[in-house]
Amino acid sequence: MLATSPLRPDDRERLGDYRLLGRITETAHAVVYSAEPDTGGRAIVTLYDTTLDDPDSFLLAVDALRRLPAFHLVPVLDAGTSGGRPYLVTEPVDGPTLTEEVTGRGPLADTALHRLAVGTVTALVAVHEAGAVHGGFGPDAVILTPDGPRVTGAGVVPLLRPAARPGDAAADDGATLPVDLDGLTPEGLAGLETGPPADMFAWARTVVFAATGHGPFEADSPAAVVTRVLNDEPDLSSLEEPLRSLAAGCLAKDPAARPASADALLALVGHSLLTVPLDPGARAAPAEAERAELPGAAPGERPATGSARARWRRPALALAGLAIALASAGGGHALALRQDAPARPVATSPPPVEIVSAAADPPTPPAATTRLAVPGVRMTLHENPLDAVRLTAYRVGPDTYLRTGDTFAKLETPDVEPVSSPTGAWLALVRAKAGSVEFRDRRGGARFTLTPRVPEGRLDRPVWSSDGARLLLSVMTGKSTPTGFVVLDPAKRTSSYVDTPDEDERGVGVYAWLPDGSGVAVGYATGSGHGVRFRDLTGRQTRALPWVGLSVGRGLFSPSGRYLLTYCPSGGTLCLWDVATGGRRHSIAIFFTGAVFLGWYDDAHLLLIDPTRKNHEIVVMDNRGRQQRVLAEIAAEDDTDDLRFSYTPLSGTGS
Repeated sequence: MLATSPLRPDDRERLGDYRLLGRITETAHAVVYSAEPDTGGRAIVTLYDTTLDDPDSFLLAVDALRRLPAFHLVPVLDAGTSGGRPYLVTEPVDGPTLTEEVTGRGPLADTALHRLAVGTVTALVAVHEAGAVHGGFGPDAVILTPDGPRVTGAGVVPLLRPAARPGDAAADDGATLPVDLDGLTPEGLAGLETGPPADMFAWARTVVFAATGHGPFEADSPAAVVTRVLNDEPDLSSLEEPLRSLAAGCLAKDPAARPASADALLALVGHSLLTVPLDPGARAAPAEAERAELPGAAPGERPATGSARARWRRPALALAGLAIALASAGGGHALALRQDAPARPVATSPPPVEIVSAAADPPTPPAATTRLAVPGVRMTLHENPLDAVRLTAYRVGPDTYLRTGDTFAKLETPDVEPVSSPTGAWLALVRAKAGSVEFRDRRGGARFTLTPRVPEGRLDRPVWSSDGARLLLSVMTGKSTPTGFVVLDPAKRTSSYVDTPDEDERGVGVYAWLPDGSGVAVGYATGSGHGVRFRDLTGRQTRALPWVGLSVGRGLFSPSGRYLLTYCPSGGTLCLWDVATGGRRHSIAIFFTGAVFLGWYDDAHLLLIDPTRKNHEIVVMDNRGRQQRVLAEIAAEDDTDDLRFSYTPLSGTGS
């Protein structure tokens, strides 16, 4: 519930169809009220401290604002005027403004600061891509909600009459907005037209305020602030990279030299394909690590010079993201076939820059039709027969529960990891401590155990091939070092161990099947980050993608095999890459902390645990970063590291 203070004697009791309930805050430009519409519910009404010359034009222009995309924006619901003063009605959003948060509790740092930067610039991307300008961006326009920052007031200030803009002379009747020193830009002070570059200037000032409690041009007097904005370099010493270089670019005196909002977004999530480093004055040394070698450029090649704006041109559209904690959902002897893999590096070049057009929204998963409570844990499943995946097993500590129809029964054997084949023909029960796998033929009823012979290491993270014929297990040492892999064929009752050089070639994490089952993929550390390498079933390296970032593990490939998923190269946000070309296709924004990646729902959706709700939720998130569906609710106290899930594709096409 929004905190309010009582109305003052000079406050109105109503504005149009809205009864004012109390004051939320007062800014330099307006008073913000909590209100009750005549139709019921709650709303926020912002009454601006200026008088309009042409109220009808204002109301007509607000209609366009109501159609802005809602990416981190507070939606506009209605507008009106009272005595010539405009007011705007927006959706109720609970949380303090950035000004209130920093003034009351101190500056933001680390993840909180990065989350603010990404969320607010995402909002500006939505505004600018719609052909609009915020025009009044600043700490008072940012509301910090439990779900991330929300930006309000987009496009409002430009609608106010020119005489009422910050820094302009007063109108004939003497009414004007107060001069906002934090809203000054070099072009505005020079009397030039302002646009999206001014929003980026304001965005950088807001980020500095969030990190320090003051602006980058702080001075003792308004005249000194104006001088600094026009002539001096900003104080960015409090910011870490990449924010420092990005803010420096946004605060350039020349509006044409500033990055567009979409370029800033790409830079923040760590996979920008900018043609120069973030700092416009920086130059890459020829001997720098491979991260300085941009896709499409030969090693050591410098981009052609051009206009200042060209230095920030955007080659692709993307959605942003924030820091996220992810994890992959985790008797007799068989004939052991040991194969030694030759070490054979394969040179691979990054793909050329790819222009990615905005795609249509992916289809929404079907709504849940049934609710199913399960034993052993306080969890309720929300299912639909048309779902792409289904929970077929889960573990609670040492106990494993297997599904038959709509019933889960506790397995008699403790400490096993169950994995159902995509076709449903086989159930594998992996006993990692014993180094063995029990197979159950669900159609013929046979049961048998295979015990792979490996020289050292532990068996980890079982995953079926997409055709359900073979089971892959990683052989690991230490915390996350792969040394080889095992392929089990239950139909032939054979086991094949492949020793790879990954232990000596900076391998990281577990193996995943290649989409066609011809080999495996595994992550590895590069000189400056992480990539993914492919190996055939003898262990020979066949391909490497050193630019894609850290592998997410056995759920690396989408069900169709067209995409692979990684942590974006800067860490945090998830990136989807085209398997055929190696080009980036999507960035998935996660704006809540503590999330856990469980796997794929389908090619356009992921399964994640959202731990920010009262009951933790397993959610379906699309490749635009939007939560589309809840698959399960779990009591927060029961959602521990000992709770593991096994989701199986219902179509038989998952990997």
